[in-house]
Amino acid sequence: MIKCPLCQQTKLKTLYPLNDKTSSQKKKIFQCQNDNLVFAKTLTSKEKKEGKEKVKGNEINKEAEKEQEKVKDLYPYHPLLIKTYFNNKLTTINTHLIQTNITKDCQNKKGNQKKNKSKNKDNSKQTLKVLDIGSGWGDFLKVLEAAKTPYLGLENDRQKLKKLQQQGLNCQDKTLTQLIKEKQTFAAITCFQVVEHIKNPVSFLKEVKQLLKEKGILILTTPNHNSPLRKLKKAKWSVYNYPDHHLFFSKETLKQTLIKAGFKEKNIIVKLDQPRFFSLNYILKRLGKLERKKVINLTIPTDPFGDLSAMITNS
Repeated sequence: MIKCPLCQQTKLKTLYPLNDKTSSQKKKIFQCQNDNLVFAKTLTSKEKKEGKEKVKGNEINKEAEKEQEKVKDLYPYHPLLIKTYFNNKLTTINTHLIQTNITKDCQNKKGNQKKNKSKNKDNSKQTLKVLDIGSGWGDFLKVLEAAKTPYLGLENDRQKLKKLQQQGLNCQDKTLTQLIKEKQTFAAITCFQVVEHIKNPVSFLKEVKQLLKEKGILILTTPNHNSPLRKLKKAKWSVYNYPDHHLFFSKETLKQTLIKAGFKEKNIIVKLDQPRFFSLNYILKRLGKLERKKVINLTIPTDPFGDLSAMITNS
């Protein structure tokens, strides 16, 4: 029985069936009739029978699988413009920390620890100001590094993690549960284009909340399911076709999810995110249209309504 990841109800509407070219598995996009959350579900053999689904064959398209791996390893952004994007995010964080005096509070606590001579405690836990979950290519970590802002990045993709560490960036392959056991807390936590990859968003965000200091700020971004482009493209919307995209949020469903995780409604602001800029090379590869190795690599802005940005204060 298929259930909504947010409310666990089974009253669902099928929006689109998807044809996954890289796999024999059947994937569908559902919308919960209770809370309107949209999510993807790869059907099991039992679920296919229950839904009387007919699946043609079980051959995997190896060529399509290889193409997807190429896109995965291809850097998507214009370096200068993405730096500006993340500099703006850091400005938002710093403005919040100044307004709430959280940095001063942390410094006072650190000073008190020194007076108490608690040498057995790891003081580095107090200096880590920003936690970036799902650091990807490390663009935000580089901005933090340049600004000399204390941070920790988390990345579970081994290839990306290796590259980030080779660049001298403070990035580790740790779970949120591990950080909680280590009693680490952060003045700011960022999740850029991460939450759509999470199958159980409420549990994930509850752990994020545990790691966030009182008065701390959480910034997360995710694709906007109510974007005009999604409505125009329907089942062909590119965001649906990422194999590891499970959830698709509107402003309302993202706010509902954050509230269910324990954040207060009055402390949640959800709005359209500023556009990012992809390289033409990346877009053509993603569409499977790039055959030549060399193209004029122009910069293409993303859909101006394509992403949501949420800013949440923990109190």
